[in-house]
Order: sequence, then structure tokens, then C-alpha cells
Amino acid sequence: MLKINIIAVGRLSIKYINDGVTDYIERIKRFYNINVMELPEVRPQDNSEKSILFSLEQEGIKIRERLEKNKGVVIALAIEGNRAGTEDFANLIIGYSLVSSTINFVVGSHLGLSESIKKSADYLLSLSDMTMTHQFARLMLVEQIYRVATIEKGMKYHRG
Repeated sequence: MLKINIIAVGRLSIKYINDGVTDYIERIKRFYNINVMELPEVRPQDNSEKSILFSLEQEGIKIRERLEKNKGVVIALAIEGNRAGTEDFANLIIGYSLVSSTINFVVGSHLGLSESIKKSADYLLSLSDMTMTHQFARLMLVEQIYRVATIEKGMKYHRG
């Protein structure tokens, strides 16, 4: 069974998003071994670029520690990443599952992701050209992962 890890910086603090993510995680468990690992955000001391980059790098260190423990393909969510429709995303996941038993998705904090994490990722994925919160991105990601599972199993959910 494919193992999917979602390594996310920050907690889900919005109830309806948390409820949605929880619901989709439970649905996904029928198809994939899925784990969510939440890492603490590192708040910048101020709004200077230097302080923000320092925070991103500190978050990146924690992300890298998790990735080293969970070997596998790394797909990082980044606005500058590749855009994919649902079928393309399904093909991406199915293709990676042929070469690795583990896929790690990385969702950054409200600041984004460190350059080192983006550069070391196997794939950069953009969920949309629109800006969204990192919490909403996590909800959209798990919904799409569930959709991939239904496509892979020939279920009707993905057509609706």
C-alpha cells in the first residue's frame, strides 16, 4: 500500500478546515497509508527580509529532519510550481508510486517554504495561481489525494 506523508508547517486553527481535512484523511485511509506531521511555525522577529528568510530556513531544517526519516519522493507545494489538473495530478501520483512506496508532500507555513526545500524536492506543485492560506492548501491537497484514489480505483467521485 502506498504511504503518503503530509509534512505541514503550522497547525490547523480554523474549525471547518480542520474538520474537512480530518474527513478526507479518514476517506483516504481506505486506499493509502496516510500520515500528517505538523511542525511548529518559526515566527520572524520582524518583517525584514532577513528575519523572514531566517524563519524559513529554521522551518526548512525541521522539514528536512522529517524527510530524512521518511525516505521517498518529495512533492513540495509552491506557488511557482507546476500546475496540474486533476488527471495530471493523478498521473503524477500513480507514476511516482511505481518508483517509490512513499510520497512526501510538504506544505509550508504562511511564509512559504525555504529555497533549500524547494530545490531539493523531486517536484514542485502549485495548487492554483490564486493565493490561498497554507491551511486551505492542506484541505485542497487532501481532497485531491482522495480524488486520485477514486480515479485509480475507477470510482465515480472524481466525475462529480
